[in-house]
Amino acid sequence: MITLRVTINQAIVILLILFLSTSVNAQESKSDAVIRGATNAIMTDYENTAANDIHRFCAAEWSEDFVMQKHCVEQQTQARDKAQKVDVMASSVAMKTWANCTSEWTDKNSKLTDWVMMYHCYEEQISAYRSLNS
Repeated sequence: MITLRVTINQAIVILLILFLSTSVNAQESKSDAVIRGATNAIMTDYENTAANDIHRFCAAEWSEDFVMQKHCVEQQTQARDKAQKVDVMASSVAMKTWANCTSEWTDKNSKLTDWVMMYHCYEEQISAYRSLNS
């Protein structure tokens, strides 16, 4: 089995290329199956990598406290799930805010993200922006 290690941006580019290359011809049931398979493989790898990163983050934060590691994993997973549902393409403000908060709350050395703080940062910044512009 081949394991793919790609970022979400790389996955989107791959899927876009596959989609564009197959949308030329309407009779592409084989190509559709290939795209579906590639999409599933990429997203499964992405989910596994994200879950592993959360476990590594929590183990680093709470190396001796397994109760807190468990709590941390639950909180980080919930926050990541919420953050992944944000429509960053809705506006340039949403996109820039997402990028800024992700950068602020991703450790530069380990590349692990504190999803609770990232999502909190995003929500607070968007809320303040809306207040200022209403």
